[in-house]
Amino acid sequence: MPCIIIRWINTGYYSLFAYVDFGISLFIKPSYYHLWYVTCLMIALPISYFILRYIGAKFFLIMSIVLYIIGLLPFSYSWLVPGEFNDILLYADEYKNIFWTVFRALPLSGIGLIPIWININRKKAMILFIISLALLTAESTSLYLFVPQNHLYSYLVFTITTTLFVFCLLKTVNLKGNNKDVYIFLRKLSSFIFFIHPMILFVIQLTIGYMNTIVLFIIVLASALLLGTLILKLSKRFNFLTYLF
Repeated sequence: MPCIIIRWINTGYYSLFAYVDFGISLFIKPSYYHLWYVTCLMIALPISYFILRYIGAKFFLIMSIVLYIIGLLPFSYSWLVPGEFNDILLYADEYKNIFWTVFRALPLSGIGLIPIWININRKKAMILFIISLALLTAESTSLYLFVPQNHLYSYLVFTITTTLFVFCLLKTVNLKGNNKDVYIFLRKLSSFIFFIHPMILFVIQLTIGYMNTIVLFIIVLASALLLGTLILKLSKRFNFLTYLF
């Protein structure tokens, strides 16, 4: 919220209506861009529960794959479909929460069941992850080199398989014993990084300005890791800091 207010002031948008707009955003689109995942999950999870309970898991999985593929079309693969269809999808994208719930959160909820259903050993999971990562690299590189630059590459086919095999690999990790506290710390740190990284990005752009994206990524990642670790450590001594994560 503080970052958004500063942005309002910088763009001349600061007014009473800006706060009204922010309130409306909580229901029709994310109040801040990376929070789409949280707001859409609030809608998708009850729908997922209904489908799993009353229709079936196989239907949910097939439906999820189809919806995800359709959701790819206005972004990475918009060059494959007629312009009229793209126009419809892009118009629907204006209603962020509805579009992202149907074509992002809901499909990912269904596809996310796959690691629960399959059990493979660590070696196979690692091999499949490496293969998927190589295919993801090839896919993204090909799109970058051969598709016009006005296309968006946020959503790709092999992102899903790479992520799935990461989860399969993580399932083979023993969470018991002396390492339990480490995993609890990493879980909290990952949540903290997710919520705080846009604020770090905003501060860097506000004070330093724009820079090479790879350099910016490294700075944001390092800053988020350091800040998250510091606050988590201090929260053991100052309990009020736990409200930050």
